[in-house]
Amino acid sequence: MSSTSRTKRASDTHLSTDLPHGQLGRGALVLFALAAYIPAIGIAIIPVAMLPYAGYGSWLSTAVAALATTCIGVGVSIFARRYVAGGSLYSYVGEVLGPVPRYIVGGSLFVGFIIFMASTTFLAGLFFGSALTSFGVEAGLDKRMLVLIYVVLIGLTAAIVYRGLDTSVKAAVVLAAISIPLVLLCAGASVAATGFEFDRQFDFANASWSGILLGVAVGSAFLYGFESSSSLALETKDPKKNVPWAIMCVPIGLGTLYVVTTLVSVPGLMQGSDLLKQGVSGPAVLASVGGLPTWIGSASDIVLCIAAFAALIGFANYGARLFATLAKDGLLPRVFARVHSRHQTPFAAVMLLLSAALGLLLIVLALASVIELLTLWGLAIAFTWSIPYLIFSAAVLTLLYREGRLKIKFIIPTVIGAATIILVVVSNLITPFPWPLNTVVYIVLVVIVIVSIVFATRNRKRGK
Repeated sequence: MSSTSRTKRASDTHLSTDLPHGQLGRGALVLFALAAYIPAIGIAIIPVAMLPYAGYGSWLSTAVAALATTCIGVGVSIFARRYVAGGSLYSYVGEVLGPVPRYIVGGSLFVGFIIFMASTTFLAGLFFGSALTSFGVEAGLDKRMLVLIYVVLIGLTAAIVYRGLDTSVKAAVVLAAISIPLVLLCAGASVAATGFEFDRQFDFANASWSGILLGVAVGSAFLYGFESSSSLALETKDPKKNVPWAIMCVPIGLGTLYVVTTLVSVPGLMQGSDLLKQGVSGPAVLASVGGLPTWIGSASDIVLCIAAFAALIGFANYGARLFATLAKDGLLPRVFARVHSRHQTPFAAVMLLLSAALGLLLIVLALASVIELLTLWGLAIAFTWSIPYLIFSAAVLTLLYREGRLKIKFIIPTVIGAATIILVVVSNLITPFPWPLNTVVYIVLVVIVIVSIVFATRNRKRGK
């Protein structure tokens, strides 16, 4: 099949939707992509989440995660410069590898967005509940209180996303900007008091490589899904130029930021490890080590809740566009492909995503402790996105081979990205997390298989 005919087939199917064109400029798209990746929470949580596994090597875990996603991003940018798609990796893979890989990637991303929204809602509720307890509300972290907070957060997210993309961009960017300065202040005060301890952080002789790879699996959750901004291509001005910028700003920009802030934060977290064991949040520990006033810790919980809310707005928009594309292709009921006549929002898809995320969150909250959930969500996101990334790596090499452009400068990053993901997955299977966290990868895999089979069955029936 010629390149022209393949492109025509794509524009007739999953590489087009009924969404409006040309609303977002490069600046707005890039800022929205950064805001959706909750930089404040990444700064605050990544070092804490990696510390039990990677210790002083946590910065290296962050660097490996950033490198892997940057390498995958090179391939995503190749597709984004060629195709204007509403389904992100699902659309790209379907164009090159055919229906079966497309079902698997579609099923993985469908599950992945629900998990991401559930985990982000959990984090927002956790920080808000923690802030309530610091203000004297003893039931702030009670599960019943958390459920109420989750319902309110989901409702507010739906209301903002309903108002359209312009409202979502403004709200997310402003909320993200508000949340960053305070967590940076806590980290800065801590390193001023402790120093960088480079002798320990760069002592690879005592590094636990299995622990570092476990840290990569947890930390990847804050970067995986970085390509989701490509789902807004149909609503972006000059998308073939501007979407690649948004795609790469997350792994390069935020990846670099997270490596630096992990280097800055780990010495203070090590010194304040007793406070961490008592359940004190990372920024509050750093504030204490740095000698900042005690109210800083309470304030940091509030701004982290704000940051998580910004991410909810961003990924509700991304996920809804994917769901709408799946519906247009017949893999979901057609009702989810409809857009609101006034605000041009695929609101039925938004409600499907938010209700599914809330339902998943309530189920998991009933089965696991709050502490277990902090790591559980990260693992679920990392393993869910690993499947699409590996399949997509094959799609990149296939596309370039067909075009006669399979060059070393493209092969190397694609292979490095895929190999890193395989290494992390295999390492975590060989040296698994303790129970029940070690069951996450298998549960995720089973659910993805079921969803992919459902998609394939629906498509076959539609073909008949």
